Amino acid sequence: IATMSRVGEIIVYAEAGHDPRTYDVHDDNKLIETQHDFSQFLRRKGIFSATHIKRLIRVNKITLDGTVVRFPREKPLIAYIPSQHSLVIDARKNYSYVAVHKPRGYVTNAPQAGEVQASSLIPPSMAGSLSCIGRLDKDSEGLLLFTSDPTFTYDIINPYVPHTKEYHVWVSSPYLTHEHLQRMAEGEMIIMGSKIKKCVVEPLDVDPDSGRFISFRIVLTEGKNRQIRRMVDNVGSSVTRLVRVRIGHVTLLDLEEGKCRRLTPEEVAGFRHDWSKIDKAQNNDHRKVAEEREGSTSKTNIITADVPTEAITSSTSSSTIATTTTTTTTTTRKRPLKDEDEDEEDNEEEG
Repeated sequence: IATMSRVGEIIVYAEAGHDPRTYDVHDDNKLIETQHDFSQFLRRKGIFSATHIKRLIRVNKITLDGTVVRFPREKPLIAYIPSQHSLVIDARKNYSYVAVHKPRGYVTNAPQAGEVQASSLIPPSMAGSLSCIGRLDKDSEGLLLFTSDPTFTYDIINPYVPHTKEYHVWVSSPYLTHEHLQRMAEGEMIIMGSKIKKCVVEPLDVDPDSGRFISFRIVLTEGKNRQIRRMVDNVGSSVTRLVRVRIGHVTLLDLEEGKCRRLTPEEVAGFRHDWSKIDKAQNNDHRKVAEEREGSTSKTNIITADVPTEAITSSTSSSTIATTTTTTTTTTRKRPLKDEDEDEEDNEEEG
């Protein structure tokens, strides 16, 4: 007979990239004689459903002080758990998080005859059932994120907690002036029937003959279809090359074109949000909470715009594609524990 009495703590790892939750269990004199009793005990504590607990037991995901908790059919497990001991439940799935440097000519979804998807750049050992987060059009290059974790996708694409995306853009003649960059930054252009948001726009390379700008850096908090190309068209020029160098705090770094790498645990955790606060605020004012979480007023020699701080701290280079390292605040996401992940839809990204 197993007695659950004055357990030091029950530690639950619910999702990859999240901090564990700790449950303090006090006196509980109920006897745990079977796997059913054990799963019901945990269910009463609010730790998953009984069915999910049984599934975790079958795959050896529950341990007591490092020893796997098992319930053989022949006899019940003797598992007395005194105070100062820990019962650990690891319900994390083996999700994958991959960054890809997409070359020009690859598509991110719905390939037509003769087209190649960017997902083909990921080797089978890393691939699994990965989905692309957002989009980058066929003629564009740069950073794409892939994952098998639908909650991670939602953390990134949710419009009420936007992450900045940085692009380096080259244009054809006639090249751009400060006035052109100002027009793109001030948020007055109408793209696809609505005004764009203010953004950061800074010059990069200068044409020695005309003194105008051959390339520029732009940081967006939204992703209308082909937004940057439409913005450049509106000021009388056209894009010859467009490279996305950053999504939030994840950058291309030294990732070669056509190559991929796994995201680090720190990079994954950096996109997590405290959904208990966000969900409550959305009921009152969705747009306001997005601005409070991500927005800050920044001033440069080009514009004054409301953009997230991470956009301003990025550095640029006039001769190469500059990738940046920024600081983001990681918060603990608190959502009800659940058995199944919910699928979320991609949003449209500039490309």
